[in-house]
Formats: sequence, structure tokens, C-alpha cells
Amino acid sequence: MVCVMDGERALWKRLTAAVVGVVCILDLFHVLERLWQAAHCFHTEGSEGARAFVTDRLARLLRGEVGYVIGGLKQMATKQRLGGSRRRQLTAVIGYLQGNRRFMRYDEYLAAGYPIGSGVAEGACRHLVKDRMELTGMHWRVPGSYNPKLCMTE
Repeated sequence: MVCVMDGERALWKRLTAAVVGVVCILDLFHVLERLWQAAHCFHTEGSEGARAFVTDRLARLLRGEVGYVIGGLKQMATKQRLGGSRRRQLTAVIGYLQGNRRFMRYDEYLAAGYPIGSGVAEGACRHLVKDRMELTGMHWRVPGSYNPKLCMTE
């Protein structure tokens, strides 16, 4: 069993307490958000420098070089004497990456054929479930939301 989730610690704790042997994967799209935050500590938003920064770190993460990415961000903060809000933002990104490092073995996940992003599942939920539950004239209750015969009223 494979589970792709964001970095919310409470979700991971619940999952690992309830299911044994599950492969936990940090959703790559959540990591990308953090990489963009880090990029904007050093480069102007929308710049080629920011894009190159994210592209380089993403490639490293996909090769399994999480430690090098984290170490590089720390070095950049020191070498460029980053301070104030940019330093706090980068520190938060580094903390997120460090805290989720064990769920970021993307090179292994890809080699095993596992998904590393939840976009397809989230999109399906957003469209299929939402469309079904918001049909005109329908009223839904939580206990029966999975079975329209039990909860649909007109």
C-alpha cells in the first residue's frame, strides 16, 4: 500500500498507527511549493533565476539527494547573509524538508513505479465527488454521502 500526503504530522501519525507496512510518500507538489518559497528568498518572483533554482533542486530531489538540497540551502543562507523575513522563510522550508526527509525517497519510489504526487486523485475528488454531491435539488447528509439511495432527498 502506498500513501501520498502532504507534510501534516498528525496525518502521518494516524496513518502509521492504523496501517502497518504502508509506503509513505510526501506529495511532490507540496515540496515544490516549498522550493518556490526558498527560491524567492534569493531571486525575484517570476525570474529566470528562480525557475533555474527550483529546477535544479527538483532534479536533485528526484535523484535522491535530499540531504544535499537541505545542506545547500543552509549554506546559501549563511554565505548570502540572509536575514529578516527571508531568513525565517528559508528556515521554515529547511525545517519542512528535514522533518519529512524520510518520506522523500523519490528516486526509490519512481524506480518502484509508485506515484509521487496526489494531483490526479485530488482532481478526481474535486470533480467527481463535488459534481455528484452538488447536483441541483440534492441534499446530502454526511452518514450517507457515499450512498445516494440512503441520503438523497428532493
